Amino acid sequence: MIKFFINSLAVGQMLMGPRDSLDDEPDTETASIGLLGPRRWSQLLGLMTRYNPDFDTRTYFAYGCNCQFFGDRPMSGPGGGPPMDKLDRTCREYRNCQKCTRMQFGDECRGEFVRYSETVDALGNYKCGDEPGTCARAICECDHRFAREHADKREFYNEENHSFYSPSGFDDRVYCPASRGTRNRDYQADLQCCGGESKPFLLYDANAKSCCDGIVNEGGC
Repeated sequence: MIKFFINSLAVGQMLMGPRDSLDDEPDTETASIGLLGPRRWSQLLGLMTRYNPDFDTRTYFAYGCNCQFFGDRPMSGPGGGPPMDKLDRTCREYRNCQKCTRMQFGDECRGEFVRYSETVDALGNYKCGDEPGTCARAICECDHRFAREHADKREFYNEENHSFYSPSGFDDRVYCPASRGTRNRDYQADLQCCGGESKPFLLYDANAKSCCDGIVNEGGC
């Protein structure tokens, strides 16, 4: 009950901010989420509803191990461990994409800090508008892929995996420790990033997989 009350306040304060349209203001970077965070949050929510008109933060952003969008780093936080299902996996991949932006451009290249631009063609198709190979472009590509794939996987939504609505009382703090699973604790992954420029990043273990023209394959290319 206490968790529900506290997290409900968090949903109201962090997730339910006003919609904010893109305009011609210059891109800004700052180390304070208080200055740019609400505007960036609105950018992400705008994308989510563009791909899924029925998107609701209360339903989808308090879900599974990786779709828990709370705290002062709701977008770029590390997530809670192995995904619960295919919908939760889209959030895991989003967080890994943002990890790659920091690996490539530095710690300030986070979804909460960097605002990007978009372009739209005559058919109404949106694309990332910043120069390829920049932090803003990388963040935009992460957001676009996440919104698109999350919408594609929404059929896998399972109320049992929801932090508030679960009939069995699902609690991500109990079921989602980062160490959950059977991975050998002595194993050292060689984490690298695939993609970039005009493609979203994919985080992969180079010990077992390869990056082949922006696509991660098992084994070699």
